Amino acid sequence: MPRGLPLRIENLSGDISVSRMEAGIDAKSLSGNIDLADCRGDLELNSKSGDITLISDSRNVRAVSISGDIRAELQISEEVSMSSVSGDLNLGMSAGNDADIKISTMSGDIAVEGDVQVDERKERKLKARLGEGGSPVSMKTTSGDVMFRAL
Repeated sequence: MPRGLPLRIENLSGDISVSRMEAGIDAKSLSGNIDLADCRGDLELNSKSGDITLISDSRNVRAVSISGDIRAELQISEEVSMSSVSGDLNLGMSAGNDADIKISTMSGDIAVEGDVQVDERKERKLKARLGEGGSPVSMKTTSGDVMFRAL
């Protein structure tokens, strides 16, 4: 594939795996996992029934799963949105990022690890800052646990 061209993948049944992409990725899977490693473009990831796993330097990440877990480790980020109806969310971000974090779950636990300043904590919601705050990070699940880690 020519360098720098965005990649769009749609899959009905089966896993999607992509590594070492510089351009944006739009991946959709009806029934299967999505796994990305060492990708740097903007990411739009959707799975109806499957897990999403991401290790990346991508600046803008949107990951949605109806029935599946989402796990991501990001070094650099400007905007992150993770959501699942029935699944756990686990996000690790480099402590060098400045982010405003909003987490919510309808029926699950919320946990944060590392050098994260918790500004507000309610039973199923949390607002926190990584570094000086700034870039928006949203993590929402209806039925699942949420974990944010400063790496």
